[in-house]
Amino acid sequence: MSRNLIEEAHNVFNSIDRWIAFYEIQQQVDKIIDCWLTTGATALRQDFADHSSPSWKCCTWGVPWETRWYLDDQKDSINIGLGWREFELHLFHGGRDQQICQRALEVLKSNTFEPLRTLIGAEENRANRKEEGSIFSVPYFNPFGEEADPILRQRRIAWMAVNETAIFVEKVSGKIRQITENQTIVELIRDLNRQCMTPP
Repeated sequence: MSRNLIEEAHNVFNSIDRWIAFYEIQQQVDKIIDCWLTTGATALRQDFADHSSPSWKCCTWGVPWETRWYLDDQKDSINIGLGWREFELHLFHGGRDQQICQRALEVLKSNTFEPLRTLIGAEENRANRKEEGSIFSVPYFNPFGEEADPILRQRRIAWMAVNETAIFVEKVSGKIRQITENQTIVELIRDLNRQCMTPP
């Protein structure tokens, strides 16, 4: 540990109350992050309700800090999701059907779907993520800049969500609307659903 860090800690925690508060907050940090992300996600959903994209709807995705966008009133189809602990962007199947997820992975390999893969910038998920219905995800999704460390990235996004909510909504909504308001991408998602949701 550097001497500068020790001196900085001494300056910041210059009273016993601050020092005790630090430990109390540290023990609740995950709950604080969840609450902060919920503030941002709630504002994001309201923004989408106020300025919706044609044929798309959004709602919570499991827990209050997660959001999903789905086409044509079909929640159990292949959706766009934003959430999980790492605050990732997902292409996922709302019904969590493993056969549909596997079919989607095969269909997405076609050159036809390259614009969708490229725009989302996604990677095929690990097996445990596929069990939850996620087909592709962007594990380092961060519309505010580059941050390789997932823990620091999550902390920065959570801070933005509660302290600069308008900017948070603008940046995240901008990324989502690149999908929901791009007619080529929308038709590719519809085509993906047609090919994967219909039994072979």
